[in-house]
Amino acid sequence: MKYVQVPNTVTTIGDDAFNGSKIVGIDLPTHVNLFGEDAFAYCRSLKRVAMPTNVDTIRKECFLLCIKLTSIDIPDGLRTIPSDSFNGCSLLSQITWGDAVEIIGEAAFGDCAFTELIFPSTLRSIGAVAFASYSRIRQMDRVVFTAPIDTIGPQAFCERHIGLLRFVNTTPPATVIMPEYGEDYGALSYATVDTIVIPCGSLEAYLSDSYWSQFADKYVEDDNCDGIIGVADSRQAAVRVYPNPTTDVVHIQLNSDTLTQPGDQTIKTIILYNAKGQPVKIQSTDFKAPNSLDLSDVPAGVYYLTITTMHETVTRKIVKQ
Repeated sequence: MKYVQVPNTVTTIGDDAFNGSKIVGIDLPTHVNLFGEDAFAYCRSLKRVAMPTNVDTIRKECFLLCIKLTSIDIPDGLRTIPSDSFNGCSLLSQITWGDAVEIIGEAAFGDCAFTELIFPSTLRSIGAVAFASYSRIRQMDRVVFTAPIDTIGPQAFCERHIGLLRFVNTTPPATVIMPEYGEDYGALSYATVDTIVIPCGSLEAYLSDSYWSQFADKYVEDDNCDGIIGVADSRQAAVRVYPNPTTDVVHIQLNSDTLTQPGDQTIKTIILYNAKGQPVKIQSTDFKAPNSLDLSDVPAGVYYLTITTMHETVTRKIVKQ
């Protein structure tokens, strides 16, 4: 039996209904609303399954080790993707999320073949090892959160190399830490990432977080705030830090054309932080922009320059060569 046409009278696919069968494809009536535990587990030949739009519940391990499944469309009414739902679906590389997914459970997509993930705005929680790779390090070009995410479980992206990770959170997402194992088992444990894009003005929140501060050299603030300080009365003053990278000196300049209050042109404090978030240089005497900061006596590396004016504080990532 390779292809199945399920009768229109069926509303539930029960536990273990097709567990271990050799079906290649299945057609389901539109009013099916529940897939039971292990309903399609170990269907190693299954290439196609259209989840009806009325499905609002699937049980754990529903598609466990369906190694020929390459794509899946999540129905709009499905809020939770439970643990091990698609675990071991090693060819699964395409997913349409639907409009309601809030929770992705533990190991839900373990060892799947995604090279890009763009999560729905409804998503709030990702479980432990949800997207882990088991057999080898897998490349993921982009992982994009389109809305704030509350929690990312330990080793959620274990053995993944992520090119770009983008957050909308202005404060870092919570992650489970397990110090009893001798190290931090957070969201990116046993994963690597090249760049983490975060919202404008949120860098200090990430640098001060006990877990996320370890990725200090990976952060880039979103392009839509590059060079901009937002002030209390909604005016904007451009801040220029140059040259970057530098070998010895950086210059800080405010664009006076955008300023209406003389006091706006005064920089109160400049603090240079290293990649661990430790202050390296502090310049606190009031001065008028432009001004320079001598970096000739600091080692080469990635630093963060925090500039405080009369109205606002902004942080810029700089590189000392």
